[in-house]
Amino acid sequence: MIMGKILCFLLFLSSYFQGKENSFSYLMIDKRSELKIIDTIIKKKKIIEKFDFELYKKTNNGETPYKRKNGNVILSFVFEKGEGGYIEERMNVIPYYTVLKEYYSDGSIKLKETYIGQATKIGISEYYDKKGRVTRINEDKKFGRIKPLDVLKFIEKKGYINLKEGKSWFRENGEMKFGFYFTEEKGYKYYSIMVPGKEGEISIPKKGEPKAYTDLHLLMDGETGQVYTEEEFERRNKSPKTTHTFQGKTYTEEEWKAFEQEQWEKYQANRNHKSFWERLFG
Repeated sequence: MIMGKILCFLLFLSSYFQGKENSFSYLMIDKRSELKIIDTIIKKKKIIEKFDFELYKKTNNGETPYKRKNGNVILSFVFEKGEGGYIEERMNVIPYYTVLKEYYSDGSIKLKETYIGQATKIGISEYYDKKGRVTRINEDKKFGRIKPLDVLKFIEKKGYINLKEGKSWFRENGEMKFGFYFTEEKGYKYYSIMVPGKEGEISIPKKGEPKAYTDLHLLMDGETGQVYTEEEFERRNKSPKTTHTFQGKTYTEEEWKAFEQEQWEKYQANRNHKSFWERLFG
């Protein structure tokens, strides 16, 4: 009689947990009666991240500057019907890395990438197909002996930033004062580093216009940490026939430098959308 009640109760639980996401399977064995009762296996449903349409609407379709309660700043927030969208968010923690998420037209996540120094991918990048299946890439494996943190320490040593307190990282308009990106070409690894020139100002702006700045371009060997100016880097590679190949196209040294500058300017343009700070101070 008692065993019958237990069996009915377990059958009730099995029926109740049908379709519940957080339930799990188990095997109960009553050694005295040798009665085996197996609960139904219920797999936890996979939750696919979606574009935050509610927040997008709250920010007037990404036009209103937004800062989260934790201090994170949304730099760009875009969604185009039939095409998809993305959100670029700067974390409120040193070294102020940026997380970029892109979404398919149905709002499902397409990719997630983490950047440091504005343009260098770090950590684990995630790429999703339309069914939510993910491919992960460990971005840190590509670096040589010199890591992004070493680049930040170099920039700090030069007096541009303070890693401990997070001071002097940003200009008056909220833009980061410096940036760097990692390149690997034919086995040679190096960082292109952009830091402010002397005082940074190259002109006196008219009333109401933002300050203009000039950047000093340095290059750091990804294995030795040796730092070069552009001129020193050119002398280091003495051969005038030095070429670089990217996506099947071959560039001369001069063409490659122009290409790097173009890519940097494209990144700074932030996909032709105004950033949080540009909208706030522009």
